[in-house]
Amino acid sequence: MYPHQDPFFRQLQKSLLRFQADFNERFKGMDERLNDANKRFDEIDRRFTEKAEENFYEIEKKFHK
Repeated sequence: MYPHQDPFFRQLQKSLLRFQADFNERFKGMDERLNDANKRFDEIDRRFTEKAEENFYEIEKKFHK
């Protein structure tokens, strides 16, 4: 008997296909959510960097007066 004819392997294949379908359903849209989170993080990081640079220059000005 070939493996693809064995009832155990056929059942295993069905189970794996069911798992794959459930997994895909559960995590659909995950890429979009991760991309949105990355965009938000990048915006926060950009604002933080700008504010830190502004603060640094203000402090530097006070030292050179």
